[in-house]
Amino acid sequence: MESESKYERVKNDKKSTTLEKLDAKKKEEIVWMTEQGHTQKEIEEKVEVSSHTVVAVRQDMGSQESLDLKTYKAKTSDLFKSIIMKGALRLDTEIDKLPISQMPLALAILIDKVQTLNDQPVVVTEHRLRIKHEDINKMISGEIIDIPDSK
Repeated sequence: MESESKYERVKNDKKSTTLEKLDAKKKEEIVWMTEQGHTQKEIEEKVEVSSHTVVAVRQDMGSQESLDLKTYKAKTSDLFKSIIMKGALRLDTEIDKLPISQMPLALAILIDKVQTLNDQPVVVTEHRLRIKHEDINKMISGEIIDIPDSK
């Protein structure tokens, strides 16, 4: 007589999960610091835990709905705005001394993140090239082709 086994995930090691072995006091501190808007790196250094532990606690917070996402987004957005202002002021004073290769891409990324956190549309730049199948075959065979302007 055959029986069908119930599907369940089986752990392949004898280690406990990150949250099971985490001290309750440390977990509370991670939750509090997250609610206060501290960065993951700050939490890791202050509580002396790994990045995996911080992520696990934050995911657990989200599943328990104790994390107010709106407040977290607002605090993170404010932090990024502060960083942008500091960077912009420094860039303004040092712009003439900087080589073009050191222009701060980080500021552009933070601006984008602030817009995302404020539920604003972000800029996406795409370049689309329309090419025919025959042109690809020609290129594969080694021919040089002119691609017409797509208008």
